[in-house]
Amino acid sequence: MSREDSRRRAERAHRLRALGRSWQEVADAEGFRSRSAARTAVQRYLEAEPGESLEEVRRSAGETLRITRSVLMGRFASASQRGDDDTLVKLAREVHRNLSQWAQLTGANSPERHQVEAVVTTTTADVLNELEQKLLNTLDGEVVEE
Repeated sequence: MSREDSRRRAERAHRLRALGRSWQEVADAEGFRSRSAARTAVQRYLEAEPGESLEEVRRSAGETLRITRSVLMGRFASASQRGDDDTLVKLAREVHRNLSQWAQLTGANSPERHQVEAVVTTTTADVLNELEQKLLNTLDGEVVEE
């Protein structure tokens, strides 16, 4: 078997495994001698293939969400014209879920950050001195209200 044929077989095995097939089912489907041979082939395939970057995954997921939302909105308009309230409610839930996923993906639902700068003009020593003076005034019989 050529190197390219082996790579394609490992890729198919990887897809089968991703679909939830057991290693034995993968081995049987692709003609591997054993479960471990199928697993080794898939591991080598994954090591040789470059993974997608986080930005590529986000871009792809965002595009999928945009297309899905477009289809949902088209069906929403059709259901509205037909007066099909049950379908409208179901589609509205899906659109809401789609928008929530998009907001999560893009960070649009993240809390807004603000930088706060506090300037303290009274020191702890000043507060203690003021309290000490009030205490002394109270002990001397002079209650001073401010």
